Amino acid sequence: GNYSVTAHITPNAANVISANDTIYEQSNTEVQALISVSPRTALATTPTDTFVLKASSPLFPAGAFFITEVCHFKTGTGAPTGGWPAYLVADDYIEITGVPNSDLAGVILEQWSTTALLSTYTFPTGTKLSPNGTAIIAVGQLGASVPSPSNFYYHANYTGTFGSTGTAGRILRNSSTNAIIDAVVYGTFTFPAAAGVTAADWTGGTSAVSSSGNRLTGPDVNSATNWVNSGTSPQDPNVLNSGVPLPVPASAPGFEWTFLGSYLDTNVTITVGPYTTPGIYAYVANYTNACGTFRDTVFVTAASTVPVEWSYVKGAISNEDAVISWGTASEINTNHFEIENLNSNQEFISISKVKAAKNSNTLKNYQFIHKNAFGSGQMEQVYRVKQVDNDGKFSYSKLINLSINDMDLTSISLYPNPSNGAFVITGIENTNATVKIFDLMGKEVSSQFIQIKSNENLGVLEVNTSLKPGVYMVQISSKQTTKTIKFIKE
Repeated sequence: GNYSVTAHITPNAANVISANDTIYEQSNTEVQALISVSPRTALATTPTDTFVLKASSPLFPAGAFFITEVCHFKTGTGAPTGGWPAYLVADDYIEITGVPNSDLAGVILEQWSTTALLSTYTFPTGTKLSPNGTAIIAVGQLGASVPSPSNFYYHANYTGTFGSTGTAGRILRNSSTNAIIDAVVYGTFTFPAAAGVTAADWTGGTSAVSSSGNRLTGPDVNSATNWVNSGTSPQDPNVLNSGVPLPVPASAPGFEWTFLGSYLDTNVTITVGPYTTPGIYAYVANYTNACGTFRDTVFVTAASTVPVEWSYVKGAISNEDAVISWGTASEINTNHFEIENLNSNQEFISISKVKAAKNSNTLKNYQFIHKNAFGSGQMEQVYRVKQVDNDGKFSYSKLINLSINDMDLTSISLYPNPSNGAFVITGIENTNATVKIFDLMGKEVSSQFIQIKSNENLGVLEVNTSLKPGVYMVQISSKQTTKTIKFIKE
């Protein structure tokens, strides 16, 4: 954090003259972690979870800087959703984005009119970007503004005023080479030749209307592309703009990630996971320079790493068969599935195996038909699906309970059949059912929901249709139960 050290001294017997105790300089000290990681902890709750780990350090190379917000008038149109930050008092500002925690030291900010250089300012050491990778620079109409390094808010040396409908151009320049790092315009603006801006540095114009200015909403491509007016997309100073990639150091000599003491990667941003074994995984960011080796650690807890992520498991009765269906959202090293059925001794026994997809991160659908499961007077069946991976580990699905108590498959019938259009369904007392009629092409031509209470309708339902003569399929469904009967319309 940032620390301000202030001394409070009062006259005493040894020094009675208060004028001797004037403090002429205040000490401002910033303390930063030499290396830090993000996130500090992570939790894997599915077998496909992965995480992006990032390391940052004020000692890493700065990388690129670029301007991501320009404001010439802090007004209600385009203001941040939660209001303007209290520290941002100046009416005109720009936001600079770069590698998190990097220092703008030595970077030159130039402000141009269409004819002349208005101001130039070289950022001193300690002009740090925030952990978000942003800093706010007051560039005009300062008023009572005071720099606030703890909020990553700084002043340039221009006290003039810019208007929201006026134009201006700004350049970030390398003080050592004089090379242009970034150039941005406000409004329809052309840099004067003296600025040295080429088409490779900037092309195009941006909005210049009464608003809180313009902002970048995508990658910086050195043109007006991805710049929008804040009236469309409100400003959010010192927050990385949505759509803008977070810069990372091009390289960081002396840096590496390790896992279990072994080398993993030298990139400061890496992706880890997925995980097949529960546990805690420690990824260490190591940075070595002339002062020594500095470390910080990310801890990933793999809490739910079963080989299969179930998407659904369900069952249905079709005539006298039990149809067991299931789907997986992901699979890791899966070998096969076993369908288990509860026997009369209340023990689950395996009745079939289905080959698994092995490895997948897309939806996979499976089905098993237990033939004649209800063919011998059986009224209820219970199933579960067992998943087995290549290492012999396994997991179970939820239980699937199927019952025909709600519909007697053997008693359902319809008459007359053939018929001239009207027919009667019998055997559906004490239940709710849906009756659908399909033609031989599978097209649904009729649908009716039947609500039958106990002792009502005596199990007889009359169905009137205006079907054309031909052959149709009548499907009667109740909960998990389905029966299909061929019907002929004369």
